[in-house]
Amino acid sequence: MKFNIYDIIIVVVIALQAMGLVQIWIVSSLLLSAIICFPCAIMQFTNIIRVHKIKSIILFFLCWFIYASCSIVWTIDEDGVALTSLYEFMLYLIVFIGLFYCIKKSNTPQKSFLLGWTLLSLLTFPIAFWEINTGLHLPFCYTEGFEITGADGLTEERIFASTTFANLNTYVSLLCVCLPFMFSAIFVYDRYKWFFFVVSIISIVLLLINSSRGGMLVIIIDLFLFLWFYYRSNLQYKSIVSVLVFVIAAYFLGMYGDILFNQLLGRLDSLFNSGSSLFEDSYRGDLIIFGLELSFTSFGIGWGIESMNEAYAKMTPVTIHRAHNFVVEFLIVYGWPLFIVFAYFFIRSLLKIIRDYDLGITYLGYAILCSFLPWMVIDDTFFERKFVWFFLMTIFLLPHIKVEEEF
Repeated sequence: MKFNIYDIIIVVVIALQAMGLVQIWIVSSLLLSAIICFPCAIMQFTNIIRVHKIKSIILFFLCWFIYASCSIVWTIDEDGVALTSLYEFMLYLIVFIGLFYCIKKSNTPQKSFLLGWTLLSLLTFPIAFWEINTGLHLPFCYTEGFEITGADGLTEERIFASTTFANLNTYVSLLCVCLPFMFSAIFVYDRYKWFFFVVSIISIVLLLINSSRGGMLVIIIDLFLFLWFYYRSNLQYKSIVSVLVFVIAAYFLGMYGDILFNQLLGRLDSLFNSGSSLFEDSYRGDLIIFGLELSFTSFGIGWGIESMNEAYAKMTPVTIHRAHNFVVEFLIVYGWPLFIVFAYFFIRSLLKIIRDYDLGITYLGYAILCSFLPWMVIDDTFFERKFVWFFLMTIFLLPHIKVEEEF
C-alpha cells in the first residue's frame, strides 16, 4: 500500500527534527512541524467535539499543558524563558493532536514512523562525517568538556560529531533514539531492507566514534535484541546479513578505527587513573541525589516549567545545574503526581507495542523498554530537546494505530 498525504506528513514532521538548533529567522523545526500539523489538529478537535469523546492520551497531554501553564505562577525561573517553553509546549500539543489524526487517516502509519526516524538520522550524516574528518563544527557548537586527558597528563582535543545539536551527548541521544526504529524497519518493510540496514550500521559507527558510555550500552542492547529477533524470524538471507555486518563494520573500522580506538582508550585511561567506573560518574550520583531532594522540597508538585537550572543553583552545592537524568528532570520540573501519570501511560504504551502481532513492532517495544535506562542518563537535559518530545509522541501514538475507535 502506497503512502498518502498523511503518511508523508508523519515522515516529514519527524525528519524535520534533523534541523536541531538551526533556525531560519524565527522558524524552527518545531514551528514548521506545528504549521504542517495544524490543519490535522483542527480536524481532530472538530471530531472530538462532534462525537463528544476524547482519547485518554490526548486528555493527558492537555492536562500536562494546563499543569505546565499553571506552574508559571510558582516557577523559580529567572531567565524569562518559561513563557517561551510554554509556547513551545503549545506547539508540541498541536503536533501531537495533528499526528493522532494522521495515524487514523494514513495508509501505513507504522512504516511512516519508522521511515521518519531513519531519515532523521540519515540527514545528520553529512555534517557528522564532515566534523569527524575536519575537526570543525557548526558555529553554535560548544566544545567545553569534550577533551581527553592522557596518561602523560597532556590534554588533547577530542574528535566528535554533534551536527546541528551543538552537544556531543545530545547527538548520541538522538542516534540512540533512532536506532531501534531503523532495526524495526528491517522487519517491517518488505523492500529496501538494505537501506535501513546500512543506515543502522553507520549510526552505530558514529555512536562508537563519539564513545558515549550510555550510547555503547544502547548499542549492545538494541543489537543483541535485533539479532535475537532476526534469527527467530522467517526472514531470508540470515547468513548474508551476518557477512554484510562484518564487511560494513570492517570498512568503517578501517576508515575511522584510529579515532574510535583513541576514544575508547581515553575512557579506559580515565577509568584506571581515576578509579571511577567506565559506565558511571560520581557527580551524576550527586546530581540524582540532590535532584530527588529538590523534588521533595517542592512538596512533590515540582518547581515549575524551566526551573531546573535555578533549583540546582540556589538550593544545592553542585556546580553543574543540569540533572543529566530524564526521570529526575521530570520530577524537579513537574513533580511526582504528574510523573506517576506519565509513567502509567508510558509503560502501558510500550506494553501495547510489545503485544503487537508484527514482529518488527514487537522488537521496537522491547528495544525501547530495555534501552531506556541507559538512554535516560546520556544527555544533560531532555525536555529542551525537540526530538525527545517527538520520541515520546511516537511511543504514545503507536498503540493507537490499530485501535478500531477512530476518535
